[in-house]
Amino acid sequence: MGCLLAACDRHPHSAAQSNHSSANRTANVCQARPPDVVSESGKAVPEWDSRLVYCAYGPEESDDISVDVWVVKSGAAPVRLAQGLNGDFIPLVKARALFACEYNSVMDAKRPIIVDLQGKQTLLPEHPGYLRNCSGVGSGEQVLLQYDQVRDPDQLFATVRVFGSSGQLIVEKEFLDEGVMAFSENGQTYTAPVSKPEFPE
Repeated sequence: MGCLLAACDRHPHSAAQSNHSSANRTANVCQARPPDVVSESGKAVPEWDSRLVYCAYGPEESDDISVDVWVVKSGAAPVRLAQGLNGDFIPLVKARALFACEYNSVMDAKRPIIVDLQGKQTLLPEHPGYLRNCSGVGSGEQVLLQYDQVRDPDQLFATVRVFGSSGQLIVEKEFLDEGVMAFSENGQTYTAPVSKPEFPE
């Protein structure tokens, strides 16, 4: 998958990774759903005066999980923004929205989704193949998705897309090897590295 908590919020690979400390935290937000195991992860977003909380549900020792997304603001009741997502999750701070990459390596996720802080969802174009990487780029309000694919007979290539914070497709390009994706938005030009394509897992 794409990024770690420093750049985005990834739900645990297994819901069984919850521990006593996370169990104490989930008592106020994440609700039990027997027989599924619940695990919590999240990230503070100081610009929103809030914390994003991800409640991952699934069978023990399984990657077959779904995630409910909550926003917790100091002094206010938790608000559930979305449910049944997959992740990873990238906060788009200025746009006051959350980019859900919706990795399709384990779960049958169809497309990335943007969710704003009122819970409104913007459905983005469907995944064209195996999503290898999803990461924030540019000013932090853009997201790059790299799809590794195979063209007959066995030529590897990557389809790379960059989306803006409102869901617009800024650029799409095909790569046969590692390289650099260049794109522009709001008068600024940015670059982002592209990894060498690999056979889908």
